[in-house]
Amino acid sequence: MSAARILEECQKSLDRARRGGWLTDPSGRIDHGTYRSVISQVHDRLYREGRVAWAALVMAHPSLYGRGHMDAPGTVVYSFDRQFDGNPMALVRIGGSVGALKTAAPRDPILVTFAAEVRNDSPREIDRLVPPALSSGRQVRYETLYIQRHRLPCGYLAHHLLPVIVSPSFPAQVMLLPLDHWSDGLLEEWEEAVKRKPPATPSIGGANEPHDYREFDRDGSAGSISQRVQYGTPPPAQGYSAAYAQSQAYAQSQPQSYGQPQNYAYPGQGQGYGQTAPQSGAPPASQSGLDAAAEAFAKRPLNLTPAASAALRLMARQQGMTNVKVRVVVGAQGYEVNFTDDEPNPRTDFMYVSHGVTLLVDVQSARQLTGIEMDLDLDPSPQSSGFTFRRAAA
Repeated sequence: MSAARILEECQKSLDRARRGGWLTDPSGRIDHGTYRSVISQVHDRLYREGRVAWAALVMAHPSLYGRGHMDAPGTVVYSFDRQFDGNPMALVRIGGSVGALKTAAPRDPILVTFAAEVRNDSPREIDRLVPPALSSGRQVRYETLYIQRHRLPCGYLAHHLLPVIVSPSFPAQVMLLPLDHWSDGLLEEWEEAVKRKPPATPSIGGANEPHDYREFDRDGSAGSISQRVQYGTPPPAQGYSAAYAQSQAYAQSQPQSYGQPQNYAYPGQGQGYGQTAPQSGAPPASQSGLDAAAEAFAKRPLNLTPAASAALRLMARQQGMTNVKVRVVVGAQGYEVNFTDDEPNPRTDFMYVSHGVTLLVDVQSARQLTGIEMDLDLDPSPQSSGFTFRRAAA
């Protein structure tokens, strides 16, 4: 089921409830959970007047990734632009760029001011538009979302796309859609997400207290998964908006040259995977059994730019993934970039590390990726992987 169709069904359910005087608790009010005293007045009106839209999670209190009893806040990006209804992947990319500002030092004065908002962990009305450099000029809002566990199918955050109610009358407010109005298609998507991403193990000491929110543990705590982000037919790959790279603001973007990756493994290598390449950065030694094209890739493999590496690591952290690999494939639909926890095939896969990210490239794809550099896409289309591929300087 398409993303737009899922929203349409949610909206129909909400409209039927409005006409029928639907109530969620005996007192005649919507159950707003832990923060009812803070949000009930405005959110009651949002429920009566607003429409259903997508919101992409940027950050959330760590307790929300595991089971618990207390609600907690997080931050999301959302838009009144209906073009996002059928393309929530674009919101996910923008959310990734916003989240990167948490630890970045941008030079653009506009991004410097906005980054201060991202680093502020106080639950509040943020009331900020995402800077055009991060949203490709489209109007996208960055706001606090109070996440009620009883409105999530599994009681914890297993997915990073959420159905919300929004209204232009209250642009600084966004409300998680009550679970009664989630469509069957959306519930099925979450059921699949729960299978891939079990609840995180609570940390010791106050993990369920919603006093603030901060970026989820950098090491993650859910199992490593291969997760798609768009409902319905998945896109070829995941990715983040690349406009942020223009500001050279990724904190991880340190190297200025792209040397030979370390921890290189070769198809058919007798000593197995994970063998360390020479620390000097010299190309891996020739391996018997490789044809000329594959050996050329071993000498000049696909390499990530620091910005692409930073986006992939951030994506993995936000989804609670650990020890995952990134498989890059050249197929009928072009370049595909996917997270995977599969083990490499020693007869067909190259495995190596580029700027802290473990890459898997099969022999057939390697023929077309020799001497190629993977960077963030500065103007991604809805069908884009979020990354761009170009020939690196010799």
